Amino acid sequence: MAAQLALRCLACRPNSVTESTPRWFSPVGMTLAPSSTRHASRRKERIVMRRLMARQLLASRRMFQMIRRAMAYLCVAAPLVMAEDRPVSVCDILSHLESYGGRLVRVHGTIQSDVDLWITADCPTVIRVGSVEFLNLIALAFPDSVVHDRPKIEVTFNADAGSAQALFRGLAARNPKTQGLHAVVEGLVITRSPPFALVSRSDPAKRIGFGHTGMAPAMIVIKRISEIEVRARR
Repeated sequence: MAAQLALRCLACRPNSVTESTPRWFSPVGMTLAPSSTRHASRRKERIVMRRLMARQLLASRRMFQMIRRAMAYLCVAAPLVMAEDRPVSVCDILSHLESYGGRLVRVHGTIQSDVDLWITADCPTVIRVGSVEFLNLIALAFPDSVVHDRPKIEVTFNADAGSAQALFRGLAARNPKTQGLHAVVEGLVITRSPPFALVSRSDPAKRIGFGHTGMAPAMIVIKRISEIEVRARR
C-alpha cells in the first residue's frame, strides 16, 4: 500500500522545475530578469548616478565660489570698517586725500568757527599742490547747507540735530582766546580728484578748495558730532 502511494506521488510531480515555475524564477529561489532587461536597468542606474554626481559637483563648486567671494570681501572690507569706525586725525585725512575721498569717517580735531566751520590740527606737513599751499584744516558743512563749491555727490543721510545743537552750545561757551573745542566729527569726506583739480587751470595760483576762499583741500559733510569737549589751548 505504501509503495503504491509513493508511486502516485512521483507520478504527480512535474518532470522539471521549469514546468511548474515561471521562466524568470530561479531554482534556488531568486528572481532573475532576462539578461537584456538587467543590462538596461544597470545602464539607467549608472546614468542616474552620473547625473547625481554631476549635480553634487556643480553645487560644491558654487558653494566654494560663494565662500571664496565671502572671504575675499571680509579680507578687504573688514579692515576698512575697522579703520572708519576708529576716529582718525585731520592729518591722516590730509596726508591721504585720494584714499579718503568719498568715505564715511570719524575724525577728531579742534573745531573752529569764524566765517565758516572747520576742523583742524597741527600737522607736521603742509598740503601743497603745485605752488599753492593749503592750510591744515577741513571745511565742515551740514547736509542741508547750501555749499556752491561742493561737488555733485549724493548724501544719503541727515545731520543729527541733537549733536549739532551741542556743538553750537560748546562754541558759545568757550573762550576763543584761551580755549579750543575738541570733538569727533562723523561724516562724508569730499575732495577733488586728482589733487591738481584743487587749483585753477587758468590761474595756477588760485585755490579751488573748500570753505571761505577755498582754503581747505577737503570738506566733511556732517552726519554726527560727538565727544564735544572744551579744552585749554596749549
